[in-house]
Amino acid sequence: MKTIKKVELIEESPFDRINQPKYYRLALLISSLFATFCAGYFIWREVRLDAAEQLMFDCIEQQNCSSNISTIQKLAKAKRTLMLLNFENANLQEAHLPNANFNNTNLKNANLSLANLKNADLKNANLSFAYLINTKHLKPTQIKSACHWQTAFYQGDWDSEQAKWVVNEQANQQYIEQLKLDKTSEPKEPIDCSRWK
Repeated sequence: MKTIKKVELIEESPFDRINQPKYYRLALLISSLFATFCAGYFIWREVRLDAAEQLMFDCIEQQNCSSNISTIQKLAKAKRTLMLLNFENANLQEAHLPNANFNNTNLKNANLSLANLKNADLKNANLSFAYLINTKHLKPTQIKSACHWQTAFYQGDWDSEQAKWVVNEQANQQYIEQLKLDKTSEPKEPIDCSRWK
């Protein structure tokens, strides 16, 4: 009786082709270039953000950060902290600052009217006499997580002749009283305002 040997044909897969020297070198070159590009971009981005951060720290000495709105927006977008910076009297009107970290920041007399503060962290920030008129996406929980929010201005109108915001005292006081009565917006953790006394 004759034995018939079964011969199996094994097809070459695309993965086997990659293992061939020229394909392997090409794949290695492409992955190396991609990794270099990613690392370069990350370093370039960090250097730019560090420079922006240094510019903001210079505001502390100058006590005026009004002219650096684009830098502030850049840092906020990158989720860098604006903590401990001095924005006292700063004009941040119409600034786009969603997710900005103003934790422990001095915003005394700052103009944040018409600014976008969606999900901005205002915990322990100083809102003494800050202008928050027509601020976008600002929730009561954000306001009440800050210090001296009862003295801030929330209701008013733009006076085009004088080129400034005019506070509607009665409407502003009513809004503050509503905030005080709103127990659902009370902060879950105690607020530390000792530094702003």
